[in-house]
Amino acid sequence: MNSLVNRRQQSGFTLLELMIVVFIISLLSMIAVPAYENNVVKTKIGAELAHFERIKIEMAVYYTIFGSLPASNDDLSLPAPEQLSGKYIEKITVQAKGGGGGGCGKGKGAGKGKCKGPTETQVILSYNIKSLGDNNQLIYTFKIDKGNLVWDCKTDTTIAEQYLPSVCVG
Repeated sequence: MNSLVNRRQQSGFTLLELMIVVFIISLLSMIAVPAYENNVVKTKIGAELAHFERIKIEMAVYYTIFGSLPASNDDLSLPAPEQLSGKYIEKITVQAKGGGGGGCGKGKGAGKGKCKGPTETQVILSYNIKSLGDNNQLIYTFKIDKGNLVWDCKTDTTIAEQYLPSVCVG
């Protein structure tokens, strides 16, 4: 009878064992939650890249027609920057890098033949994702290199590297 009472008192977990379990769970959550939040932000950024793909095609068409780069949304026959928005994008701005240089006229159909536009053009995707704060711009810089239209999104972008799309890293 005495041994039966001792067994009942010893069943269950001790306070120390429970504290160890709580510590392990909190440690795992400290690692998992930030990684999850980073992936959510990266997914939001990537979800809006379809807008950029359209502009990339417009940029190639413009370069083929004029042999130079556009200086504004208007040159690509795009709506005003604030009208180009999405669920996570506040606006998309096409501008000559450094603000200088003019395009070849209004819209893709304006002007005839080649003209001299800016040497570099930026497509700026401004995101409205709270966790990015003021560092919310994914900037694609287009330039003409040996007769080819090339772009880069690593140089001027203000978004932290951990959130960048895979095409911008490496």
